Amino acid sequence: MPTKPPAPTPAEWREGKKRAIALLRDLEEHKVDDMDLEDDCRDGRPQQNVVYPHLVRVMATHNSGVLQAFSSVLTHYVGNAARAGVPDIEPTSRRMRKPIAQCWPQISRAAP
Repeated sequence: MPTKPPAPTPAEWREGKKRAIALLRDLEEHKVDDMDLEDDCRDGRPQQNVVYPHLVRVMATHNSGVLQAFSSVLTHYVGNAARAGVPDIEPTSRRMRKPIAQCWPQISRAAP
């Protein structure tokens, strides 16, 4: 198991949180069907993979504190959402066995 990184500094926490909130706001701007894994929900269009460009930018900081804060905010959000009617993980884990067509939309709220 990897060693635990040091806790984020206040500045790293603010940056990671800002980036996570930007991701969540960008998610709100896209139609749910366009982000769905299921091809029939997207009518054959590529999935709008909104998360990918945000994650790439967080990883490009090469800062574990920013990544920890980003992940912590998303863990909070996804954890709460999972208890409020998010699709069951088990059927999705069995069905999605190969990559799907995706595209990466321009992100409007990304931190530089």
